[in-house]
Amino acid sequence: MLSSPSSLFFCAFLLFSSTGGRFSSVIFPSLSPALGEPLPLSLFFVAPNLLSMACSPGLLQRYAASPPGRKPRLLCAALFCCAFFYALAFLPGAASPYLQALLRCLSCLALAVVSSLTDSLCVSYCKVHPEKGYGAHRLYGAVSWAVMNPLLGYLADRSGGWGATVPFAFAAALLTAFAGRSVILETTPAAPDYEAVLEEDAAQVDTDGFEHVTNPDIGAPPPPPPEQTPRRALLALTASPALFAFTLAAFSLAAGMSIVEALSFSFFSSALGASPTLEGFTVVVTVLFEIPLFHFADRLLARFGAAPLQCVAMLSYAARVVGYTLVPRPWMILLLEPLHGVTYALGKTSSVEFVRLNADGAVGQGVMNAITGGAGPVVGLLAAGVIGQALGEHAVYRCFGGFVGACLVGLYCAQRAGPGAGGKRRRSDVVEVEMAETTF
Repeated sequence: MLSSPSSLFFCAFLLFSSTGGRFSSVIFPSLSPALGEPLPLSLFFVAPNLLSMACSPGLLQRYAASPPGRKPRLLCAALFCCAFFYALAFLPGAASPYLQALLRCLSCLALAVVSSLTDSLCVSYCKVHPEKGYGAHRLYGAVSWAVMNPLLGYLADRSGGWGATVPFAFAAALLTAFAGRSVILETTPAAPDYEAVLEEDAAQVDTDGFEHVTNPDIGAPPPPPPEQTPRRALLALTASPALFAFTLAAFSLAAGMSIVEALSFSFFSSALGASPTLEGFTVVVTVLFEIPLFHFADRLLARFGAAPLQCVAMLSYAARVVGYTLVPRPWMILLLEPLHGVTYALGKTSSVEFVRLNADGAVGQGVMNAITGGAGPVVGLLAAGVIGQALGEHAVYRCFGGFVGACLVGLYCAQRAGPGAGGKRRRSDVVEVEMAETTF
């Protein structure tokens, strides 16, 4: 069980939640009061996304090109950096917003690498072990996300601070390192023993003294696949109008999701008066709807395809964020959180499938992560800061609901004009065994 992506996702999302997660917009203003206004807080979250967008694809390219023996060590280094730089933010002398921003940048860069690797490792594992698809493994990340967020909210209510998250971060990084190492070893194909094959072939000599060679090219290793680069992966993801429309839709949804992931808890507490415990339980409601969707992700992809699932995710997002601005009581946000589960589960599943079909590998997932975890949040958070400062927090959510809705219409029209961004697939196509092309 430890060598499966299910364990890796479970441990990785323990790390993601214990290094801030949805509580980041509450944690960091408590450490640095200068981050209490909408625009400074948005800029604080923009900087890590810019760095991740610029650096994570290149780091993942270097990871993919590294020898198999080094890959577990590189993953462990990223995990340690994530927890270590997060912990430094709690030091007594780290109240400067600039220092907080620097530490958050370094921690989030490591998080971006870990996030892309977990997705890529899961796709590679599913090629070797076709019994379960991506969604069936990914749902365990949703489970740990649901476990940790209410716990952290309760601890914050009881202790009046967020320092208790630091030991959880280091423990989660250690568990993720063990799980990640096991999955890397499980998905790394063994190198063929060409010398043994040559010796066996050379031993087959005819009685007349002539050597009998069944395959004269048996000693030649297979040619390596062409190296995937971030530029090639990006071109593959935007090679046609339908592909470009899907990538743009993923970008718009990421921009919209960034204000939910980074700023919604601040909005819940300041505008609606919600407590950290209630905020933590919103995640539980979300995950209750994520789990079945991740479980049936392969069937949904086989039945509908990636693009229709992305459309449903975007529609759910627009309805939810507009609803945030209309609820009169804090507890009523729980009624809208199931839509967040639909948005996240279907959006994540469709984007991973889209990359698998068009730019498979760690670099392809890294480029998509740079779009959905870098470019999208940068634009979203910058716009949220400007709109929030000028028009108020309610206007932020209404504007982004309209923006994502407009991109949804564009994706729908592009798919009607020329399908190609990820259509239906057979169950047998979910995880083809392609050992010669496996990255990990």
